[in-house]
Amino acid sequence: SRCVPVDEQAGKPKMPITISAVGAQIPDDSVIHLDYEDEQSLSESDVIIFDPDFGPAWKTEFGTSTFQGLPNLTEDASFQLRDRLKFWHSELTDAINNGRTVIILLSKPRTVYVKTGEKRRSGTGRNQKVTTLVDSVSSWDALPFKFESTRVHRGSKLKTTRELAELTSFWSSFSDLFRYEASIRWKDLAAGIVTPGNRAAGGIARFKHGNVVLLPATHYPDSFMKEHDEGNFFALEEGTYFSWTNEAQQHGKRFVASVARLHRELRRGAQQTPAPTWADRQTYQGTDEKSLLAQFTRL
Repeated sequence: SRCVPVDEQAGKPKMPITISAVGAQIPDDSVIHLDYEDEQSLSESDVIIFDPDFGPAWKTEFGTSTFQGLPNLTEDASFQLRDRLKFWHSELTDAINNGRTVIILLSKPRTVYVKTGEKRRSGTGRNQKVTTLVDSVSSWDALPFKFESTRVHRGSKLKTTRELAELTSFWSSFSDLFRYEASIRWKDLAAGIVTPGNRAAGGIARFKHGNVVLLPATHYPDSFMKEHDEGNFFALEEGTYFSWTNEAQQHGKRFVASVARLHRELRRGAQQTPAPTWADRQTYQGTDEKSLLAQFTRL
């Protein structure tokens, strides 16, 4: 017979939780793994694990030209990357507005220069010079919100606060697998995980319909991976392929179960907690994203 998970409080069978991971590797086959270049809708997933790092391929696949020490993409690559940033920005926005749980892994922001499509001409005749205009974009531009401040720094010592809330059980089980690569200030975040300097490295942001969970970047131990030449599962760097060990797969099953439990607890809390009087404030302001983000209202 098939085992059906049961909600102990309600006494009813639990609906299966669908988890998608974009740019993040989770050692469990039940997770739908998506590449940054995919155009897969997130509307069919209950939980989205999103690593905003679009990966080093954007530096190597399209040439090694640089500007001010950073990768300078070709026109084609520039268009493709900006299109991906916009796509995931919209998908994540829709996911939150439709009651999903979005887990963001705060990997170090990756910055590159892209062509704007505009050119500047100076001089005349033979001395005329044409300059292609560029603009910098960040991997974090895919996120459907802006932080008040961001600091890029690395470390492994993290502490928790009273704001850990529904993350308590998850963090107790899996904290060893996370290292911070950046920290933030964000007024909408209940910062349950902080650096030694008390800057936020993780926590929960609760919105009218969905929840955003911020976590530090994942760092799997070497014992989780073995090099694999054929039938590989993923590549951590160009030309080097890995598959998961049995230890990693056992971890993955526990990880997925814990994420599903976290999602249910957040949903249950959202149904039980009344909205405060300031819930209708207009939190997000901006130019390009105002039409998308104005609909977010904090619970």
